Amino acid sequence: MSVVFVQPPPPPPPKKRKREPEPEEGGVPKQRGLIATIFIGAVVVHIIALILFGLFIVARQFAKPEAVFEVREQIRVPIQKTPQHKMNAAAHQA
Repeated sequence: MSVVFVQPPPPPPPKKRKREPEPEEGGVPKQRGLIATIFIGAVVVHIIALILFGLFIVARQFAKPEAVFEVREQIRVPIQKTPQHKMNAAAHQA
C-alpha cells in the first residue's frame, strides 16, 4: 500500500471589482467640489463688487459740491404793439 499526499487546491483569486474613482482621479466627488468652489467664488466676487460699487456711489454723493445760486439782473423787454392789417375792403367788394 502506498500513501499519497494530495495538496488542497489553491483558493480562487478574489473577484476584481471596479474601483470607484477617488476624488483625485476626477470622479463625482471632485466634480461636486469643483462646482461648489466655482459657485462660492462667483458669490464672493459679486459681494465684493456690490460693496465696491456701493462705496463708490456713497462717496460720489458726499463729494458733490453744494449748489450755488447766483442772482442775475432781469432784463424786461417792453411789449411791442403789433400793427393791425387793414385790408382794402372796397376793392374786394365788387
